[in-house]
Amino acid sequence: MREKMPDEPMNGVRAVCFDLFFTLADPQCDLEHTESDPLGVSPEEWGKACWGEPLGTERGLGLVKTDRELIRRACECLGRPVTEEQMEQARLAKNARMRKAVTDIAPEITETVRILRERGYRTGLISNADVSDRMHWDESPLAPYFDDVIFSCDVGILKPDPAIYLLSLKHLGVRPEEAVFVGDGGSSEHKGAKKVGMNTVCVQHLISYTGKNGTKIRRYADRVTNTFPDLLRILPGKE
Repeated sequence: MREKMPDEPMNGVRAVCFDLFFTLADPQCDLEHTESDPLGVSPEEWGKACWGEPLGTERGLGLVKTDRELIRRACECLGRPVTEEQMEQARLAKNARMRKAVTDIAPEITETVRILRERGYRTGLISNADVSDRMHWDESPLAPYFDDVIFSCDVGILKPDPAIYLLSLKHLGVRPEEAVFVGDGGSSEHKGAKKVGMNTVCVQHLISYTGKNGTKIRRYADRVTNTFPDLLRILPGKE
């Protein structure tokens, strides 16, 4: 079988579903220290506390209802005394970081999404996110260009569960083969999209996975590109 070129056009596509973090938005990981510093721990320790189980899954499923509860739960995982003032500083810092993530979008990303919508594609967002990750979405310059937005914490489903993709397809009114999922590849998201019959594109402009993870991600990607505007060649317009 002839290998498909990274920017070879896809035919028959009517809708584009995007991942959010590391695809459209940079989560500003270099600012994680602003959350961990007030707590007297390293960013690595803080990340482990936030994303370790069961909290990592519970926050994505929306079982953690407020940003204050999220910070309190994570601080409990640190195994050291933390004051209310320290927790409040960490909460405000995390919220500020995530606000920057969804509002400070690279112009070429916003412009690409705008053009795709102008070309007639339906646009959807499918994001594994917690209550603080999605808090400032309405302020994002991307928000006006989406027909449907799904955050995992709102629907209680996490990628790569097929149900979250099928929900997006239902909202957009398209069949799986008429849609393409675009993401960096975290959370086995391309595998989940392929499982329901969607086309897939892996974009690596904000993060690139290497080694076994990179190989696994590319296995489920119909196209791989390092430049976001390449999507305009892959998706030139509806037939």
